[in-house]
Amino acid sequence: MTPEGNWIHKKGIKPDINVKLPDYASLPYISPDKELKASDSSSEVKAAEEMLKEAGHDPGKIDGFFDEATKNAVTAFQREQKIKETGTIKDDTTVKLMQVIQEKILKNDTQVKKAVEVLKKEINK
Repeated sequence: MTPEGNWIHKKGIKPDINVKLPDYASLPYISPDKELKASDSSSEVKAAEEMLKEAGHDPGKIDGFFDEATKNAVTAFQREQKIKETGTIKDDTTVKLMQVIQEKILKNDTQVKKAVEVLKKEINK
C-alpha cells in the first residue's frame, strides 16, 4: 500500500521520473567457482566479455565465445589488477571483475544522480 492507502499489489506504480540504469548494471552474477576458459561458449562468457569491455579491456566480439581476444583481455585485466595471469576467469579474477563493475555502477548511478538533481531543485525553491 502507498502512504495514502492505495493498494498497488499486482498493479505496481509508475515513477514520476523514469531514469534508466546503464546496461552493465543488469549483467548477471558469475560464480567464482566456475572456470571460463578458451573455447568455452556460454551466457556466462558473454557476461564476462561485457564486464571486460566495461572495465576498459577489449574482448573482441561480444558473442559468448571465449576466443583469443577474450583471453588477451582477461590477461590484461589480471595484469592491471595484479592477479595471477592465467588467461582464464575463475576465483579472484571473477570476484575482481564483478567488483570493478559494481564500483562503476555506484560511481555512475544515473538514478542517484537524477535524485540528487531533483532534490537540489526542490531545496533551492
